[in-house]
Amino acid sequence: MVTAIISSMQGVDLDKAPIFQKRLKEGLVSMKTKKEAEKPTTCKAKVSVAIFLLAVVFIVALLLFKPYIGHTLGSRDIIIISMLMAGLVMYWFCDISLDRIKNTPIFGGGMESLVVVLGIVWMSSTIIGAHIPEIKTQATALLEQYPALLAVAFFCVSALLFSQGATAALLVPVAASLGVDVSTILASFVACSALYITNIYPTTAFAIACEDTGSFMDRKWNGSWVINHPFFLPGIVGLVAAVPFGFLISKMVL
Repeated sequence: MVTAIISSMQGVDLDKAPIFQKRLKEGLVSMKTKKEAEKPTTCKAKVSVAIFLLAVVFIVALLLFKPYIGHTLGSRDIIIISMLMAGLVMYWFCDISLDRIKNTPIFGGGMESLVVVLGIVWMSSTIIGAHIPEIKTQATALLEQYPALLAVAFFCVSALLFSQGATAALLVPVAASLGVDVSTILASFVACSALYITNIYPTTAFAIACEDTGSFMDRKWNGSWVINHPFFLPGIVGLVAAVPFGFLISKMVL
């Protein structure tokens, strides 16, 4: 809720945004006409949504019941296989025109994100990955002196590793070995979500690529200073609000 409120206060209404108005006049913004907006959803469109949702349920079920099924596939492989298969089924049954896919905003955003992943993120992950021992050493030293700063350690390390799982696997055992209270670990865990601090995270890049109003392109939020992108301020304030709330909930649960 805090994040949503902060996000709603960013920028201005589109009718007052000069960049959006300029892009609108140049035809760079995809605007639906009233006739298109009122166009009823086709049966095949509904079927495609149903296929997608079934694929999601299938993925969750395979991961949830993995010990009982006995397969050895990881989450990444299951998602890729299931979604490619779902796309094939949609093509078969939903009258999809393959030549139109490449012109859709989502496809364009996905390709842009792919370039970001294979370029900037891969490079930064390689550089950071080479210094994980030093990161762990510094984080351990911080926790040894100030155990209450576990949330800060989670925040900083996740911003470098781009992964909640890797951050938790790296720091939770350290915090437990140092005798940090269980409720503190649980409450601070939300701070592992600082993946968006820099503007090179794939999900952030994908969201910006899909947004064609250009409202983020002014110098205030265009990412020209690495951290001045639209997700930075809402995310920071959201985590600052979430950690104290986490302490409240953890005390009630534990």
